[in-house]
Amino acid sequence: MAFKVFFDTNTILDLFYKERPLHKEALDLFYFLDENYFTAFYSESVLTTAAYILRKEIAPGKLNEILINLNKKIKLLPCFDFLPEKVLKDKPRDFEDALLYGIALQSKLDYFISNNLKDFKAFQLTELPVLNSSEFNKILVSGM
Repeated sequence: MAFKVFFDTNTILDLFYKERPLHKEALDLFYFLDENYFTAFYSESVLTTAAYILRKEIAPGKLNEILINLNKKIKLLPCFDFLPEKVLKDKPRDFEDALLYGIALQSKLDYFISNNLKDFKAFQLTELPVLNSSEFNKILVSGM
């Protein structure tokens, strides 16, 4: 199983906040990532947004260590220069979500992981399914 998946910001934040509904599933997801069941990707904006939110709870030195470790596990994808204009032409309700999805689609990834599925229904395509952590973990377990 060599899945290539994109993590959105919610997926990263679920890992660090125990009170979030899919925290345990995010922990399981990162266990599978550590065991090389799939390759994970995210964008610069996911990294910077997660860092911005986490800095309110985590000391700067510790946060830097966390971000370095995340970047060892998750590959950073660039935003292609034509994507913002292309995404905006479709008049998305949430530009950031549409742009992240566009990055993953352009990079030919297998799955887009978000624990905020309702925002992706408007533009999800069959070639890039959007799943939450729990759904993707079930796919990984069934393939073991």
